[in-house]
Amino acid sequence: MAIVGPPVVLVCGLFLLQPRWVDASMFALPGWLRLTGVGFGAAGAALFAWMFRHLDLNVTSTAEPRERATLVTSGPYRWVRHPMYTAALTLALAATCLTANGIVGVGGAAMFGLLAVRSRIEEARLVAKFGERYRDYQARTGRFLPRWRS
Repeated sequence: MAIVGPPVVLVCGLFLLQPRWVDASMFALPGWLRLTGVGFGAAGAALFAWMFRHLDLNVTSTAEPRERATLVTSGPYRWVRHPMYTAALTLALAATCLTANGIVGVGGAAMFGLLAVRSRIEEARLVAKFGERYRDYQARTGRFLPRWRS
């Protein structure tokens, strides 16, 4: 993340200051599709807020659960196991649509790829902490997107 994040943030900042500075990595995108980035951005920010409201004191900056962690299955966790990563992907998609910039798009995809790898490590640690309760939770919820049942 320390490698992928700074270039993406830099390009977004340069785009805001002077879009011509990042012309080399721009790609054609219809105006209506670029504007969908506003909706994606709002959805990603709302999902982050909802996630933090339900995760509360269980949030950590590492993939290691807190010693006194509880298994959270309410709010967005009712539908997906990693709503923070889903929100990050949604915000990366928003930034890509709004900027129509290849560096932002590739950086956002790389960031999500790293988060996907991290989620596997995190899940192994959650299984170690919560055992069958977490395995049952895994069986009924999607990792990044809800599971649709017929």
